Parts: sequence; structure tokens; C-alpha cells
Amino acid sequence: MKLDYKTGNKHWKIQLVHSTPESNDTYLFESENDEVFMNMLENSQSDMIVMGHTHLSFTKQFDKDKWAVNCGSVGRSKEENRLASYLVLTLDDKNIIPEIIQLSYPLEETARQIEESGIPDYYASFLRNDYVSIL
Repeated sequence: MKLDYKTGNKHWKIQLVHSTPESNDTYLFESENDEVFMNMLENSQSDMIVMGHTHLSFTKQFDKDKWAVNCGSVGRSKEENRLASYLVLTLDDKNIIPEIIQLSYPLEETARQIEESGIPDYYASFLRNDYVSIL
């Protein structure tokens, strides 16, 4: 999905994808070669690409106003600290500023409620970081 936000005389083009513009299954981590992200930005003619899939948040800036961002995950965080993460964007006619917000939530209570529901216990184990390796 491509978003076009106008602030003043500036149009910010923001590409939202699950993983990449070409795939829902490719894992791109912060350690990926910068050229991969810069090619995605160029090919999509975007100022920013916002992705997920890995559930690990990061922001990478290229040039002055080009960004690759993984917003992480709220309910299935793979962050080592297991905090929920989401993205806040601040836009004006000169800058686009991404900020990853991380916050705690009652993991154990959530895991217990999952176990008491019809949802597979795997998801409770995932929240507790039981039997689950972090990519």
C-alpha cells in the first residue's frame, strides 16, 4: 500500500509492506546490506518503506530523508525484551521522523488468558519466550 502525505509543498511517499514490495515471506533484518533497502526505496519511488514480518523493530536512514523501518510487533514481539513496539511518524514539509515506541504489557496475564481460551498454547509459550528462539 502506498501512502502520499502532503505537508506544505512536500509530498511524502510511504510504502507499507508486510515484508518487501515483492514478497510477504522474505526476512529483512537491520543487518541487511544497505543497498537492499536503498533499491527497495528507489524501485518503489518512496521516501520510506515500513515493513514487519521479522517482528524486530529498527530504523535505518539513507541520505537525508529516506528511511527503511521495521515497526516490530505489538502482540507477537520477537524483541529480546518482549516489549510491544509500534511506529510513530512525525511529518512536516522538511522532515520525516520515525520513532519506534516500545512498551510493556501484562505478558503473564495475557499468556494465562490464552491458555484458558481455545487459542493453541503455543502462543502463550511464545509470549513467555518458552521453547521459542529469537531470530
